[in-house]
Amino acid sequence: MKKVGTKIIIEPEDIPANPKNVSQMSEAELLEEHRRRQKKDPGYQPGFPPKTWVYHDQIDYMDELEALWGKKWGAQGLGKLKEVVMCPPTENETRDVFWEDQEASGCQWTLGKPDLKRWIEQYEGLVKVYRDNGVIVHEYEVPNPVMGPYGFTRWIWAATTTSVVINGGAIMTRAGYFGCEVGRNPIYQKVLAELGCPIIYAVRGKGVAELDGCVWLDNHHLVVEDGTIMNRAGIEQLKPILAASGAKMIVMHVTGHYQYMAFPAGGTSHPDMVVGFPAIGLAVVAPYMCGYNFIKFLKRIKYDIIEVPPDEYLYCPYNMVVLEPGKIVCPEGGKKTIKAMEDWGIKVIAIPYDECIKAGGAINCSTGKLIREPGPLCEELQKSPLEELAPEVTA
Repeated sequence: MKKVGTKIIIEPEDIPANPKNVSQMSEAELLEEHRRRQKKDPGYQPGFPPKTWVYHDQIDYMDELEALWGKKWGAQGLGKLKEVVMCPPTENETRDVFWEDQEASGCQWTLGKPDLKRWIEQYEGLVKVYRDNGVIVHEYEVPNPVMGPYGFTRWIWAATTTSVVINGGAIMTRAGYFGCEVGRNPIYQKVLAELGCPIIYAVRGKGVAELDGCVWLDNHHLVVEDGTIMNRAGIEQLKPILAASGAKMIVMHVTGHYQYMAFPAGGTSHPDMVVGFPAIGLAVVAPYMCGYNFIKFLKRIKYDIIEVPPDEYLYCPYNMVVLEPGKIVCPEGGKKTIKAMEDWGIKVIAIPYDECIKAGGAINCSTGKLIREPGPLCEELQKSPLEELAPEVTA
């Protein structure tokens, strides 16, 4: 049978920079719009060749981002949250085969099978919180089944994995925690394309970097881990990518697993399962899940620490999303931790999210951050660069 290639049709409305009413515009109106934009072209000079050096030396990628891609994509830091992407949980997550051998299927802490109906209700409650706080929520739905190279795919609900959107576009992550994750990236690529968000890098080679569960300390500093979900090869690949967007990595070492996953064995996975920053100056952290260098680093930058008691760890109060500086949404249940945050001055929206926790994550895991306003900065890291202040956590 003769193979026929794919024909891709791009409609005028698919071009982000096109005028919104482009299909209704006359040729004269289109020409007028062209002339108007041409006047803003810094390299254009009538009657002469373009000033090409201007594009090389004076125009930054970020200067053209919104005009070219339709939005100022980027969610670095703790500024006001503007847009997110989310995925309702489906039967892909609750297949019996995953729960017949929970440890082999990477069921973190083996907490039992989620009740899908109740999980969906809790997910919808989170969506409502975002919309009530002025956040635009995009959603994508996936078919059943979804298969990857190692069989059925799960953790598709963890929309933070859709990508990490730094200033300028998305980094496509590469999973390495367990095989059932590996089928997600083609879905995420299509989601990002539908949203119009540029993909600026994809982790490859031997690099493993589930950058999605990493945690922003401020606009310029991202807490990553060297352990179960990220390796040194992944970190090295991402250093220049993040640097181009004005960001550095703070490397946290986390506990992991070998033969046992049932809590308190199993260690942890992503940094958002260890620490959250509800505001500049405050860290909510489970020190027993990370290396002590990270705690020393927090004290060097003069951060207050709220320690999550071990009996509240599985309520995941650290797995939060900052709605704006000093205001967060997190799972309910960690009452002592939540009270400590409120006493510090944080506005906390605590909601039921225990069914998702059974699946190995919580609120930050469920949320792909697409656009944030620039947020406040860590004062101590403005005074002294990370490399001088804490070389042991510097990538």
